[in-house]
Amino acid sequence: MFIAVDDSEIAIEKHAHTILAAILVQDADMVESALRRLKQQFGMAPTDEIKWNGCNVEPRHRVDLSNELLTLLHQATVLITISESSNRQRAAEHLAFQIADYFNSNTWADSTNVDAVFDESIIGDPTAYSDFLKRSGCPILQRLTFRSVHSHDSGLVQLADILAGFNRLTTDISLGRSNKQIQVFDDGLGDNVDIDLLNYICLSLRWNTWGEVPPPPNPNDPKFDGTWPFKHVGGYGLRLHSSVVSSDAREAIYSARVVYMGCLH
Repeated sequence: MFIAVDDSEIAIEKHAHTILAAILVQDADMVESALRRLKQQFGMAPTDEIKWNGCNVEPRHRVDLSNELLTLLHQATVLITISESSNRQRAAEHLAFQIADYFNSNTWADSTNVDAVFDESIIGDPTAYSDFLKRSGCPILQRLTFRSVHSHDSGLVQLADILAGFNRLTTDISLGRSNKQIQVFDDGLGDNVDIDLLNYICLSLRWNTWGEVPPPPNPNDPKFDGTWPFKHVGGYGLRLHSSVVSSDAREAIYSARVVYMGCLH
Protein backbone atom coordinates (compact mmCIF):
# COMPACT_ATOMS: atom_id res chain seq x y z
CA MET A 1 0.00 0.00 0.00
CA PHE A 2 1.28 3.45 -0.94
CA ILE A 3 0.25 6.57 1.00
CA ALA A 4 0.83 10.15 -0.15
CA VAL A 5 0.30 13.08 2.22
CA ASP A 6 0.12 16.85 1.74
CA ASP A 7 -1.00 19.66 4.00
CA SER A 8 -2.96 22.87 4.20
CA GLU A 9 -3.78 25.39 6.90
CA ILE A 10 -7.11 26.59 8.23
CA ALA A 11 -8.32 28.90 10.99
CA ILE A 12 -11.16 27.44 13.05
CA GLU A 13 -12.76 29.88 15.47
CA LYS A 14 -9.66 32.10 15.00
CA HIS A 15 -7.27 29.29 16.00
CA ALA A 16 -4.68 27.92 13.59
CA HIS A 17 -5.08 24.29 12.55
CA THR A 18 -3.27 22.00 10.14
CA ILE A 19 -5.05 19.83 7.57
CA LEU A 20 -3.29 16.67 6.44
CA ALA A 21 -4.78 14.87 3.45
CA ALA A 22 -3.73 11.28 2.77
CA ILE A 23 -4.51 9.17 -0.27
CA LEU A 24 -4.04 5.40 -0.03
CA VAL A 25 -3.55 3.48 -3.27
CA GLN A 26 -2.63 -0.08 -4.14
CA ASP A 27 -1.22 0.72 -7.59
CA ALA A 28 0.76 3.96 -7.38
CA ASP A 29 2.06 3.68 -10.95
CA MET A 30 -1.46 3.41 -12.35
CA VAL A 31 -2.61 6.57 -10.55
CA GLU A 32 0.56 8.46 -11.53
CA SER A 33 -0.01 7.46 -15.17
CA ALA A 34 -3.65 8.58 -15.02
CA LEU A 35 -2.55 11.95 -13.64
CA ARG A 36 0.00 12.38 -16.44
CA ARG A 37 -2.72 11.67 -19.02
CA LEU A 38 -4.96 14.21 -17.32
CA LYS A 39 -2.20 16.83 -17.52
CA GLN A 40 -1.80 16.11 -21.21
CA GLN A 41 -5.57 16.40 -21.73
CA PHE A 42 -5.50 19.93 -20.30
CA GLY A 43 -2.41 21.04 -22.23
CA MET A 44 0.04 20.72 -19.35
CA ALA A 45 3.54 19.28 -19.54
CA PRO A 46 4.26 16.09 -17.55
CA THR A 47 6.60 18.14 -15.34
CA ASP A 48 3.95 20.79 -14.56
CA GLU A 49 2.77 20.68 -10.96
CA ILE A 50 -0.91 20.47 -10.11
CA LYS A 51 -1.66 22.48 -6.99
CA TRP A 52 -4.83 23.65 -5.28
CA ASN A 53 -3.64 27.26 -5.33
CA GLY A 54 -2.95 27.28 -9.04
CA CYS A 55 -1.35 25.42 -11.90
CA ASN A 56 -0.41 25.92 -15.53
CA VAL A 57 -3.87 25.56 -17.03
CA GLU A 58 -6.14 28.09 -18.70
CA PRO A 59 -8.61 29.67 -16.23
CA ARG A 60 -11.61 28.55 -18.34
CA HIS A 61 -10.53 24.92 -17.87
CA ARG A 62 -9.95 24.98 -14.11
CA VAL A 63 -13.45 23.85 -13.14
CA ASP A 64 -13.27 20.96 -15.60
CA LEU A 65 -9.84 20.00 -14.26
CA SER A 66 -11.16 20.07 -10.68
CA ASN A 67 -14.00 17.73 -11.68
CA GLU A 68 -11.54 15.33 -13.31
CA LEU A 69 -9.30 15.38 -10.23
CA LEU A 70 -12.27 14.51 -8.02
CA THR A 71 -12.94 11.59 -10.34
CA LEU A 72 -9.29 10.49 -10.20
CA LEU A 73 -9.50 10.46 -6.40
CA HIS A 74 -11.95 7.56 -6.79
CA GLN A 75 -8.85 5.41 -7.30
CA ALA A 76 -7.77 6.05 -3.71
CA THR A 77 -9.02 5.72 -0.17
CA VAL A 78 -8.85 9.16 1.46
CA LEU A 79 -8.19 10.16 5.06
CA ILE A 80 -8.25 13.68 6.51
CA THR A 81 -6.74 14.82 9.80
CA ILE A 82 -7.35 18.33 11.15
CA SER A 83 -4.99 19.09 14.02
CA GLU A 84 -4.71 22.03 16.39
CA SER A 85 -1.77 24.40 15.74
CA SER A 86 0.60 24.66 12.80
CA ASN A 87 2.75 21.76 14.01
CA ARG A 88 2.65 19.54 10.95
CA GLN A 89 4.70 16.76 12.48
CA ARG A 90 2.29 16.54 15.40
CA ALA A 91 -0.54 16.33 12.86
CA ALA A 92 1.38 13.50 11.15
CA GLU A 93 1.38 11.61 14.45
CA HIS A 94 -2.41 11.91 14.63
CA LEU A 95 -2.61 10.78 11.01
CA ALA A 96 -0.45 7.74 11.73
CA PHE A 97 -2.92 6.40 14.31
CA GLN A 98 -5.77 7.13 11.89
CA ILE A 99 -3.97 5.05 9.25
CA ALA A 100 -3.46 2.21 11.74
CA ASP A 101 -7.13 2.32 12.76
CA TYR A 102 -8.17 2.21 9.12
CA PHE A 103 -6.18 -0.96 8.45
CA ASN A 104 -7.32 -2.57 11.69
CA SER A 105 -10.95 -1.88 10.77
CA ASN A 106 -10.59 -2.92 7.13
CA THR A 107 -8.67 -6.16 7.35
CA TRP A 108 -9.15 -6.82 3.63
CA ALA A 109 -6.69 -3.97 2.90
CA ASP A 110 -3.13 -5.25 2.63
CA SER A 111 -0.97 -3.61 5.31
CA THR A 112 2.02 -5.93 4.91
CA ASN A 113 4.09 -3.25 3.20
CA VAL A 114 3.00 0.34 3.77
CA ASP A 115 5.14 3.10 2.28
CA ALA A 116 4.25 6.73 3.04
CA VAL A 117 5.56 9.77 1.22
CA PHE A 118 5.09 13.21 2.77
CA ASP A 119 5.42 16.63 1.22
CA GLU A 120 8.73 18.04 2.39
CA SER A 121 7.11 20.63 4.67
CA ILE A 122 5.48 18.09 7.02
CA ILE A 123 8.14 15.98 8.76
CA GLY A 124 10.66 18.40 10.23
CA ASP A 125 12.52 15.79 12.31
CA PRO A 126 12.58 12.40 10.57
CA THR A 127 14.46 10.73 13.42
CA ALA A 128 11.88 11.82 15.98
CA TYR A 129 9.04 10.66 13.72
CA SER A 130 10.71 7.30 13.18
CA ASP A 131 11.09 6.93 16.94
CA PHE A 132 7.41 7.82 17.40
CA LEU A 133 6.36 5.09 14.97
CA LYS A 134 8.54 2.52 16.74
CA ARG A 135 7.13 3.48 20.16
CA SER A 136 3.52 3.61 18.94
CA GLY A 137 2.74 0.03 19.96
CA CYS A 138 1.01 -0.50 16.57
CA PRO A 139 2.59 -3.24 14.45
CA ILE A 140 1.33 -1.52 11.29
CA LEU A 141 3.10 1.72 12.22
CA GLN A 142 6.23 -0.02 13.41
CA ARG A 143 6.79 -1.47 9.95
CA LEU A 144 5.63 1.63 8.06
CA THR A 145 8.37 3.25 5.97
CA PHE A 146 8.28 6.95 5.14
CA ARG A 147 10.17 9.62 3.27
CA SER A 148 9.76 13.26 2.32
CA VAL A 149 9.72 14.62 -1.23
CA HIS A 150 9.10 17.88 -3.02
CA SER A 151 5.56 17.82 -4.35
CA HIS A 152 6.91 18.68 -7.79
CA ASP A 153 8.47 15.19 -7.90
CA SER A 154 5.37 13.21 -6.90
CA GLY A 155 2.07 13.21 -8.74
CA LEU A 156 0.43 11.44 -5.81
CA VAL A 157 1.50 14.18 -3.39
CA GLN A 158 0.06 16.68 -5.87
CA LEU A 159 -3.20 14.75 -5.80
CA ALA A 160 -3.10 14.81 -1.98
CA ASP A 161 -2.68 18.59 -2.18
CA ILE A 162 -5.89 18.78 -4.21
CA LEU A 163 -7.65 16.63 -1.61
CA ALA A 164 -6.40 18.94 1.17
CA GLY A 165 -7.75 21.93 -0.74
CA PHE A 166 -11.17 20.38 -1.22
CA ASN A 167 -11.34 19.58 2.49
CA ARG A 168 -10.28 23.04 3.53
CA LEU A 169 -13.09 24.37 1.35
CA THR A 170 -15.71 22.00 2.77
CA THR A 171 -14.60 22.82 6.32
CA ASP A 172 -14.85 26.54 5.63
CA ILE A 173 -18.34 26.08 4.17
CA SER A 174 -19.45 24.01 7.16
CA LEU A 175 -18.35 26.89 9.40
CA GLY A 176 -20.22 29.59 7.51
CA ARG A 177 -18.46 30.36 4.23
CA SER A 178 -20.87 30.93 1.34
CA ASN A 179 -21.95 27.64 -0.24
CA LYS A 180 -22.47 28.54 -3.87
CA GLN A 181 -24.77 26.81 -6.31
CA ILE A 182 -23.20 25.12 -9.33
CA GLN A 183 -24.33 23.10 -12.32
CA VAL A 184 -22.88 19.70 -13.15
CA PHE A 185 -23.66 17.22 -15.89
CA ASP A 186 -25.53 14.17 -14.60
CA ASP A 187 -24.76 11.07 -16.68
CA GLY A 188 -27.89 9.31 -15.41
CA LEU A 189 -30.21 12.13 -16.45
CA GLY A 190 -28.22 13.23 -19.48
CA ASP A 191 -28.54 16.86 -18.48
CA ASN A 192 -27.11 19.49 -16.16
CA VAL A 193 -28.41 19.56 -12.59
CA ASP A 194 -28.23 22.22 -9.89
CA ILE A 195 -26.34 21.32 -6.71
CA ASP A 196 -24.55 23.21 -3.98
CA LEU A 197 -20.77 22.97 -3.88
CA LEU A 198 -20.54 21.31 -0.46
CA ASN A 199 -22.86 18.47 -1.44
CA TYR A 200 -21.13 18.05 -4.78
CA ILE A 201 -17.71 17.55 -3.15
CA CYS A 202 -19.08 15.23 -0.46
CA LEU A 203 -21.01 13.14 -2.99
CA SER A 204 -17.94 12.95 -5.21
CA LEU A 205 -15.87 11.56 -2.32
CA ARG A 206 -18.58 9.47 -0.65
CA TRP A 207 -17.37 6.04 -1.77
CA ASN A 208 -13.66 6.47 -1.10
CA THR A 209 -13.74 8.28 2.26
CA TRP A 210 -13.55 5.85 5.17
CA GLY A 211 -16.75 5.96 7.20
CA GLU A 212 -19.64 4.01 8.64
CA VAL A 213 -23.27 3.69 7.56
CA PRO A 214 -25.45 3.14 10.67
CA PRO A 215 -28.19 0.52 10.30
CA PRO A 216 -31.69 1.64 9.22
CA PRO A 217 -34.22 2.63 11.89
CA ASN A 218 -36.01 -0.67 11.32
CA PRO A 219 -33.38 -3.28 10.31
CA ASN A 220 -36.14 -5.74 9.46
CA ASP A 221 -37.72 -3.33 6.99
CA PRO A 222 -35.03 -1.05 5.52
CA LYS A 223 -36.40 1.78 3.42
CA PHE A 224 -34.71 4.42 1.30
CA ASP A 225 -36.86 7.11 2.88
CA GLY A 226 -34.34 9.90 3.52
CA THR A 227 -33.29 8.56 6.93
CA TRP A 228 -31.03 5.77 5.60
CA PRO A 229 -28.43 5.02 4.28
CA PHE A 230 -26.12 7.89 5.24
CA LYS A 231 -22.37 7.58 5.73
CA HIS A 232 -20.75 9.25 8.73
CA VAL A 233 -17.04 9.97 8.26
CA GLY A 234 -16.45 11.99 11.44
CA GLY A 235 -14.11 10.00 13.67
CA TYR A 236 -13.24 7.72 10.75
CA GLY A 237 -11.95 9.20 7.50
CA LEU A 238 -12.22 12.70 8.97
CA ARG A 239 -10.75 13.39 12.40
CA LEU A 240 -10.49 16.66 14.27
CA HIS A 241 -7.90 16.85 17.05
CA SER A 242 -8.35 20.14 18.88
CA SER A 243 -8.71 21.35 22.45
CA VAL A 244 -9.75 24.86 21.39
CA VAL A 245 -12.63 24.17 18.99
CA SER A 246 -16.13 24.40 20.45
CA SER A 247 -18.46 21.41 20.43
CA ASP A 248 -20.77 23.31 18.07
CA ALA A 249 -17.99 23.84 15.53
CA ARG A 250 -16.89 20.22 15.81
CA GLU A 251 -20.44 19.04 15.20
CA ALA A 252 -20.79 21.41 12.23
CA ILE A 253 -17.60 20.07 10.65
CA TYR A 254 -18.61 16.44 11.12
CA SER A 255 -22.30 16.77 10.24
CA ALA A 256 -21.55 18.67 7.03
CA ARG A 257 -19.76 15.56 5.73
CA VAL A 258 -22.66 13.16 6.41
CA VAL A 259 -23.56 11.98 2.93
CA TYR A 260 -26.35 9.93 1.37
CA MET A 261 -25.16 6.54 0.09
CA GLY A 262 -28.28 5.38 -1.71
CA CYS A 263 -29.17 5.65 -5.37
CA LEU A 264 -29.40 9.25 -6.56
CA HIS A 265 -32.01 8.56 -9.27
